Amino acid sequence: MTRFAGRWFLLLFPSLIGYPAWAQTSRAHVAETSERKAASPRAIAPISRQQLFGTLPLGTRSEEARTLIETAIDQYENVLLDASIASSRKAAEKDAHSALAYAVWSFAARRGEPAPEALQRAKSLASRATPDERLLVDWMLDVQQGSMLPAIRTMNDLLARFPKDKHILYLTSEWLYFQQDYDRSRKMMEKILELDPNFAPALNMLGYANIEAGEPNPDKAIEYLKRYAAVQPHQPNPEDSLGEVLRYAGDDLNSLVHYATALSIDPSFVTSQIGLGDTSALMGDYPRARREYDKALPIITAPRDRLHAQFQTHAGVFLGRAASARADGIGGARRGSPPTERSLRAL
Repeated sequence: MTRFAGRWFLLLFPSLIGYPAWAQTSRAHVAETSERKAASPRAIAPISRQQLFGTLPLGTRSEEARTLIETAIDQYENVLLDASIASSRKAAEKDAHSALAYAVWSFAARRGEPAPEALQRAKSLASRATPDERLLVDWMLDVQQGSMLPAIRTMNDLLARFPKDKHILYLTSEWLYFQQDYDRSRKMMEKILELDPNFAPALNMLGYANIEAGEPNPDKAIEYLKRYAAVQPHQPNPEDSLGEVLRYAGDDLNSLVHYATALSIDPSFVTSQIGLGDTSALMGDYPRARREYDKALPIITAPRDRLHAQFQTHAGVFLGRAASARADGIGGARRGSPPTERSLRAL
């Protein structure tokens, strides 16, 4: 066990109860399929009126819908999940028959509060998509439904069709990261940077992949995240990521600094507010942890985050009282005073 993982046993994670199935399963290594044919068995789509990021043919004839889908994917990649959901919903309003609009909507929503109605709508409209668009839609649906083998097959078909599309590379490598296939995920992210050295989402995920790898490299992880912060200096998420990875690496004080910086950029950036509580709890500063969680509760929208903050608040109160009572007990023993009924009830 690495010391990074060991630190996390100090925190309680009730919020894992609400995680998707992939967060509760054992590591699923996804092997490369070098023996597969490069071409998908599906027919290559003819050029349509709209193309996603100029490469993937779409069935929609609405330029507004295509632009909104691109915006939603970009927002998803930059961890602006609520904005991604809103943009994809608008895309669905512009073209109610766009399977990809509904697929992106449900794909982004799975990271918080799932949108089963959008998922079902995407499934019902999938036959209207172009063959290449259908690959992406099917992959997003397979991921959400926990269909591992179909998701792997569709992912490999997508990568064979679009080996240099940074968005396809990012979405699939992020999924591999969530499957704990950190090494392959890292290689794919590095390939993205060969195509676009300043692609911020890849810089962010490389920070995490290098700290979570079989042989963690915290220095390299922090280097990537500093590049990420330089690319997006006015966004809170780079500072939030630095706060989290520094906590993994054991640098609690600088973790607090970067979480605070994220909140100075966006006071409503709830993950940083929760991060201040989590880091304070790891440092044993339970009074501060409770104050930080109390600040987070009014701005939390995701039920999972709310459960985490509430549980950590109560756990911190218990641990803080226990630590105080232990200290009182030691002092009382030295003074020859027995513990009182009131101090026992506090435990």
